[in-house]
Amino acid sequence: MNSVSTHSVVSGQGIRAMVTTSQEPVRASVLMVHGLGESASSIAAFARAWAGWGILVVAPDLRGHGRSARFSEPELLAHPGDVWVRDVLDLLGGLDLPDAPILCAGHSAGGGVAAAVAAALGYARGVFLVDPFWRFPVTPYQKPPTARSAAEQFRAEQALSIDALAARLSEQWPRWSPSECLARARSVHETQLELVADGHVIPREPWPGLVHDLVAAGTPVDVVTGTVRCGIKPMHRTILKEAGAQVHIVEGASHFIRRDAPDALLDLARAFVDRVLPSVSTEEASARQ
Repeated sequence: MNSVSTHSVVSGQGIRAMVTTSQEPVRASVLMVHGLGESASSIAAFARAWAGWGILVVAPDLRGHGRSARFSEPELLAHPGDVWVRDVLDLLGGLDLPDAPILCAGHSAGGGVAAAVAAALGYARGVFLVDPFWRFPVTPYQKPPTARSAAEQFRAEQALSIDALAARLSEQWPRWSPSECLARARSVHETQLELVADGHVIPREPWPGLVHDLVAAGTPVDVVTGTVRCGIKPMHRTILKEAGAQVHIVEGASHFIRRDAPDALLDLARAFVDRVLPSVSTEEASARQ
């Protein structure tokens, strides 16, 4: 089995990212964006799997998460979803990535960021989104009661110790492995509460047009969703399909598909990678490194 290695980088804006690679020739790089209350560390196992396929993975801690910079009050008022997109573009611009295609992937709120970054780049080879957090009716603004409710939940979870929160998550989500419960608990403790209370974590560009424009420009968009407590509802699916995206449904999985059905999600991710990346010889791939 090829060894996988990870190192940390920090942008000039204080955004920390984990870069994961393997001994496989580099087929592409992927921006892998976590969701609200997560971090690069909490998606490390998913990143390692992609690295094993010859993908260099750049997984940032979004501002207000993990070890990255916190939001200032003016930045919270400037729409956090847009700040995240600018942060990630700045991070990518400062990296010396291989001369290979780039993919964008993201979960939940990170799915919205990944899609917006792909559109801003203009040359992403493909976009892979796991139950992206996109509102319907379409709006970039969170309803205040929903934001307050989310903040109350995070406040209660942060009041528990990491181990106690992991135990609670194990009871609430019996399909999750102990390591995933612990990873989620740690990430929740590292999340800036003010960000959750503000709630405007979706980039302001309307997502139906964003997906349509990506597909029209030749960028495949795959969306994976589940059937239990998910963000992508039947109306979202219809709009996504009309925009040209491929929608995959994992029966019985929740919003946290990666934890509920890890093998099914990895199979879909591997099929997406193999479909959107051209076949290259070992010599060609090695020359890109």
